[in-house]
Amino acid sequence: MNDIIQRLESLKRMAVHSERQMRGLIQAQRRQPPDPATLVAAAMSAEAKAAANRIDFESYVRGRYSEAAAETLLAVKSGPLGAIRAATAPAQTGNAGWAAELIDPTIAPVAILAPSSAVAQLVARASVLKLDVSTGPIVLPAISAGDLAGGWIGESEAIPVQRAMINGPIVAPAKVGVISTHTREIAKSTNFVGVLQQAMNADLSTTIDATFLGSAAATAAQPAGILAGIAPLAPSTATGIEAVASDLSALAAVPASSDLVFVARAEIRIRAQLLCAGALSLNWVDSASAGAAQVIALDAGSLAVGIGDMAFDVREQYLAVTVDSQPVPPVADAQTVGGWQMGLVGSRAVIDCSWALRSAGRAAHIDAIGW
Repeated sequence: MNDIIQRLESLKRMAVHSERQMRGLIQAQRRQPPDPATLVAAAMSAEAKAAANRIDFESYVRGRYSEAAAETLLAVKSGPLGAIRAATAPAQTGNAGWAAELIDPTIAPVAILAPSSAVAQLVARASVLKLDVSTGPIVLPAISAGDLAGGWIGESEAIPVQRAMINGPIVAPAKVGVISTHTREIAKSTNFVGVLQQAMNADLSTTIDATFLGSAAATAAQPAGILAGIAPLAPSTATGIEAVASDLSALAAVPASSDLVFVARAEIRIRAQLLCAGALSLNWVDSASAGAAQVIALDAGSLAVGIGDMAFDVREQYLAVTVDSQPVPPVADAQTVGGWQMGLVGSRAVIDCSWALRSAGRAAHIDAIGW
């Protein structure tokens, strides 16, 4: 009997200890500030709820949130990037994605609002050049064979320097925006933060990647696609593992690639990894905007991405012109949607985003793989 009592006491102590540990973990999680994407989505959601309830934003958040939470939401609304940096916890090696807090502030907008885009995934790589284009265009030094200066030197000898001129491509400021519409009923729901965050990510990711992975030349409004002026490679005529190996090897022949990345739809990546075990060790970026039978190879080390500011706002009384083609036709020639008339809440997000490859020939693509 004494042995049973001692075992029960031991189990009780273990249970109490486990409960205290779990309580401490829960409290620690509650003390951690929300991630930047959730902060922005929460502020946008609160503004949408205020619009749906016909209350001004400040009165709404001060009447429904704690003082600290209300101040955070107001700060995010007035200056998203500054408020996000102030609320981000220090980088800790014990956290998942331990260095994520150290992400360059110039790439924060696209990483926050469109985290699943190929651009956001690529700018997380150390080899990608991150630029702040909020002050204007930036001329990049071109990369070509023999441009890297340097060499072994003896005593009193000069370091060899190649003649390199800053005459490469220009990363010019460009602005991308989306408007996501929801009914007032959805905007009032308790799950609207997640709904809005998912909608904004999907809309912005698709919009950005459609241009980034495209072949269109630059215009006054948008940067050129990374495949502009690049003809597709012929796909392999083999089948199975031989076709995968042949196609990926041909794409990997991107000249002087310092950080080779393959971009494709998730199902194509999975197929390549299942058919060819070697594809598991390659760098992949998933994008639903890639072609249905397309694989793109990119030298991430030659990619420069410029990000500026971001802004968002919510409206219920608005008029939207809906069209499936570009450019947008005059209002008189298109179907119009009235938010006030239909009880819709429109959430608009705008970010500065641009990019350029520092030299030609740093991308390749196959558009009709057979595996």
